[in-house]
Amino acid sequence: MPAHSRAIPVRSADDVWHRHESQIKDLYQNQRKTLEEVKHLMEEKGFPKKPLSTWESKLRETLRLRKRANAKDWPLIYQHILPRLKHPKKKALKKKTRICLNNSEILWDKAWKEIRRSRALEMDFQSNKVPPASDMRFLSIPEPAPAWNYNTDPIARNISFTNNTASSSASSVKCVDTLQSYHSTHTCTDAEFSGSTSLANTGLHDVFFVLPLTRMCHNYSMARILPVDATSVADSEAHPAT
Repeated sequence: MPAHSRAIPVRSADDVWHRHESQIKDLYQNQRKTLEEVKHLMEEKGFPKKPLSTWESKLRETLRLRKRANAKDWPLIYQHILPRLKHPKKKALKKKTRICLNNSEILWDKAWKEIRRSRALEMDFQSNKVPPASDMRFLSIPEPAPAWNYNTDPIARNISFTNNTASSSASSVKCVDTLQSYHSTHTCTDAEFSGSTSLANTGLHDVFFVLPLTRMCHNYSMARILPVDATSVADSEAHPAT
């Protein structure tokens, strides 16, 4: 193959990071410089200017560098986490919190163990201003919404039957939704009621059916219906409370 036709090797974009790995590692891990400081110092020496987000990803993914918290970091971490504790010097948190150091998460159990080991609990931080920590993040973890339990929190509580029986032979079922968010009355047809009774028990006082919620288009919720005596329902409708 002629020399002029040979492909010229393309230098990898990561080569610049690997060539300066020892310098970056010394500044970042040994001298405990922040990432912003490392970036600034390296650029002063002629390193190509890159966004901070690129530095974060390259150190994490290309150079595999992690700055682990040392004994001096834990008192600072404790200062930042202190407002999130239910009680000072106690492990319980007001809200679940993620602790991230240089984009690496530290589990709370491990963090608390290291905080205690560093004797940070013996220090008085109440009157001191918390110093900034650009390489630390403390994120609240939102609590998941409680699952709706149809056994204890039924959507509908009032139901009347045209023939006083909860069976598929009933010609219609009226269900009044008592949730504050939804005020609607739905009358099931024979087909709806017949189809719904196959979902669960069809005993006289334990009937399931699918209740369309008028303000939730195309959504259906499974409701456990707690029927009351049909006569009392009729009386209450005929003589509403004043």
